[in-house]
Amino acid sequence: MTPLLIASANGHEALSIFLLEKGADPNAAEPNGFTAMHYAIQKGASHIAAVQLDSLDARAYMFRPNMVELIEALLARGADPNAPIAKAVRLPRSNTPRFSILGATPFLLAAGAYDAPLMRLLAAHGADPRLGTNEKITPMMVAAGLGRYQDFGPGEEPKALEAVKLAVELGGDVNAIGENGYTALHGAAYVGAESILQFLVEKGANLAVRDKFEQTPLSIAQGIIGAKVVDFTKKPFGPHPSAANLLLRLGARP
Repeated sequence: MTPLLIASANGHEALSIFLLEKGADPNAAEPNGFTAMHYAIQKGASHIAAVQLDSLDARAYMFRPNMVELIEALLARGADPNAPIAKAVRLPRSNTPRFSILGATPFLLAAGAYDAPLMRLLAAHGADPRLGTNEKITPMMVAAGLGRYQDFGPGEEPKALEAVKLAVELGGDVNAIGENGYTALHGAAYVGAESILQFLVEKGANLAVRDKFEQTPLSIAQGIIGAKVVDFTKKPFGPHPSAANLLLRLGARP
């Protein structure tokens, strides 16, 4: 752990920039592969790692605002926007994640933070917008809500929709299949995000796709716990009746 990594991990943006100005290595990584740029997007890491907003300290630490000025300073000094997380770690205050964050890049964390302007910034500096985790969880999937243990909070869904739209604009595949057979549509169904469900289907998302637990987006929205859902962390936390009705209107079959 270098001083820059410690400063960025603790959310000290100005100090982190000062250390960069004094020659700190912008690509330094701690043993799990987290760089200062990953720490600058802690909110995205928390969302995809199943951290819940259940305490004031979690809100302040795990869901702090993205440190965009630090990211700009890192990029200006040659930081790698495609640096992957090297180990499938479990974050403090997190539930068992729905998927492994091994291989997650800063761009994927920005998508998980529903920060479309930051996603654009990273892409403009060489970030691969289609690069997912080692198990092929894509930025679009996490932007759609995959990984969360809670529904979107006030004002979050419009930002998430913007991030999903940008992921499509940058070449993302709405029918990409990742770890456990998840798609972006599964992610949106878990959180009942109707605007995202509507957009993905309009872009050609497969309504009949099943994950490895035989869950469809519709069954997830309906809150149905199928026979193959033996892991509590993979079950739907709904139901989301309005989202389920939308999927039925869009052509989903029970």
